[in-house]
Amino acid sequence: MQWQTVLYLPKLFSLVDSQTVTRNEQSVTVERYQAERGITPNNQHITVILDHYNQLVSYNNSAFIAQGAIPDRDEATSIALHTFEILMSEYKKEMNLIKVEYQKRGYIDLSGHVIEVPVLWVKFAHKNGSFGWATVGPNAQIIELERDTLWSTTNGERETEMWNDDTWVLARKK
Repeated sequence: MQWQTVLYLPKLFSLVDSQTVTRNEQSVTVERYQAERGITPNNQHITVILDHYNQLVSYNNSAFIAQGAIPDRDEATSIALHTFEILMSEYKKEMNLIKVEYQKRGYIDLSGHVIEVPVLWVKFAHKNGSFGWATVGPNAQIIELERDTLWSTTNGERETEMWNDDTWVLARKK
C-alpha cells in the first residue's frame, strides 16, 4: 500500500526535492514535500524515505496538527502496530515492543513560530537486529514511522544515516 493513502500529507504540499542516497549501505530515495518551493531547515514539511522497491522505510511529519490530546500508552501502541501492519507488514511480523516513551516533536511553521507538542514514541526491536518505531501525536496522528534503523551496542548511538533530519543533513554538508 502506498504511504500517501495512510499517512498525512497536506493538500497544499507537493514534492520539492527527491534524491538518491545511501542508508545502511543500501540505495534509498529521500523525498521532501512542502507548500513552498524553497527549502528552509526545520520548516513545515513531510520527509519520506523509500527503498529500492519503492516501499516506505521512514516517514517524518513536520506539519502535524498541533491540537488535541495524545493517546494513552496502550492506544499509542495499538496505533503503532496497526500502522506497521498496513504499511510494513513483513517487518511487523518480527517486531517486539521495547518501550513507550513520552517525548516532544516540533517544527517552525510558515509564520516562523515554533510548534512543539508532546508525543508518545513507541519503539520496537526486530529479529534482524534493527529497530523500528512510530511516534504518535495529538489526535492519534502518526508523526514518525521508521524501520530498519541500526544502533551501536557499544556506545548506544544511532548508526543509520538520518536523511530525514534537517539538522543532521546540514551538519554533513559542512
